Parts: sequence; structure tokens; C-alpha cells
Amino acid sequence: MSSPTSTLFSPIRVGNINLQHHIILAPLTRLRSAPGTLLVSEATFISQKAGGYDNVPGIYTDAHVTEAVHEKGSFIFLQLWALGRAAETAVLAKENNSPYVSASPIPLPGKPDIPRALTTEEIKEYVATYVAAAQNAIRAGFDGVEIHGANGY
Repeated sequence: MSSPTSTLFSPIRVGNINLQHHIILAPLTRLRSAPGTLLVSEATFISQKAGGYDNVPGIYTDAHVTEAVHEKGSFIFLQLWALGRAAETAVLAKENNSPYVSASPIPLPGKPDIPRALTTEEIKEYVATYVAAAQNAIRAGFDGVEIHGANGY
């Protein structure tokens, strides 16, 4: 029987990526890793309309760089993000006068604003936007994508 330590440092295949160990850096703002590590980016907006926080990266254009991670022998996934009811309404208004929307009109605890539920057409638009964001990520050199769906997003 192998020890947990030997399993932790043994190779593993994730999709079409061969990792040298079972260690994955969780989504963070600062990326630091050793060769052969899988990085997951910080949460990244799928479109300008899916925002609502200041100073957050987006994947709705092709202007993104992944070469530095690959040069170090590591891999990187992009975490896709749409804030929904967690968005700051003042930022939405400032950015694009985007609507404050979510899957339902249920606010997050402690937030005074009530989001408007997405229409069926808007849901289809968000699905298409996630597809476009994933395609942008792959074109930009990311090795995969992850969808951030926790904490009311």
C-alpha cells in the first residue's frame, strides 16, 4: 500500500495533460508554481456585462498571455466568472450601465439590492458568452477552463 505522500508526488493525467504530481494551485491573484504544476487563474469575467467588481481580468478578447507559464513547464486553466447577484450595482452602472441580473430575484444575504431574474433569452446569451470565453481562453493558450459557480455567482 502506498503512503499519502507517495500518491501526492506521483504523476497524474488531467484531461490531456500529464502532471508530475497531484498538487494544483487554486485560483489566486498571484501565480507562483513549480514546473509541472497545474495553475487555475483567478476568477475571470466572461464579458463586460457579467462584471460588477473593479480591477478584474476578462476573457472577452484575444489579448491574453500564457507563454510565461508554459515556458516554466507548467499548465494553466482559466477560471470563468459571471458575478450575477454578487455584483456591485455601482460598478455595473459605471462600466456599461449593465443590468443587475441573476438566476433569480433573490439577493445575497446582507446585500440591499435585489437582482432581476434573467430572461430565457438572456440565459441563452450567457451560455453563448461562456462558450465564446472558453474559445478565447483556448486561443489565448490556456490549457483548459473552469467555471466559478460558488458563493452566489
